Amino acid sequence: MSPKPQRQRLVKVATAANEAVAQMLRQLLEQHGIGCVVKAAGAGPGLFSPAGLPHYLYVLAPDATRAEEIVTFYLDSDASIGLEKSDNAHRDMPGPLQ
Repeated sequence: MSPKPQRQRLVKVATAANEAVAQMLRQLLEQHGIGCVVKAAGAGPGLFSPAGLPHYLYVLAPDATRAEEIVTFYLDSDASIGLEKSDNAHRDMPGPLQ
């Protein structure tokens, strides 16, 4: 019998203005080897999709600091449209795909 996997806490590292921006940021984190969960901030109006609502990005707790570093670097660049950064993220870009 294989050992039972340990549970790890998810940590919110960013809020995107909409689903499209959230998915771009998710891809950026995954390119750096960090798994990411995207969740809408609420249900869409009526029967419509929540795609236009803010979306939260979550990573596993051990990856949170590095994810915040990547998000902060991205937000400080000219490519960062529609994102809010975490107040406790660092400003230095982490090394490539560690």
